[in-house]
Amino acid sequence: MLATVRNTVVHPVVLPVVLGLALNLAGWTLPAALDEALVLLASGVVPLCLVLIGLSLAADGLTQHFRPALALIAVKMLLQPAAVLVAAHWGFGLSGMPLGVVVMLAALPSAATR
Repeated sequence: MLATVRNTVVHPVVLPVVLGLALNLAGWTLPAALDEALVLLASGVVPLCLVLIGLSLAADGLTQHFRPALALIAVKMLLQPAAVLVAAHWGFGLSGMPLGVVVMLAALPSAATR
């Protein structure tokens, strides 16, 4: 149990968020040079991740599983947002911006993890 908690906190996604939150709550700021370097690195994250996702799909041989993948994509991109639209509008009475936000969140792609 303790190992699971440690691995969760030390995870490369969780740890920077926790450290950033702690720095913010303490009222500390990063030195300007370090902040600029991190901003520069952050600007390349999205394009690099897209390239890496593409490479992992190429390495895994998506063509073998094209039909099941296409079916899952259709469900995730069409059926799930439609179900959320119906539930949010007629079930919870949402409209306008809140309704648009939950439907757009439902249409977001899932994370590509291994």
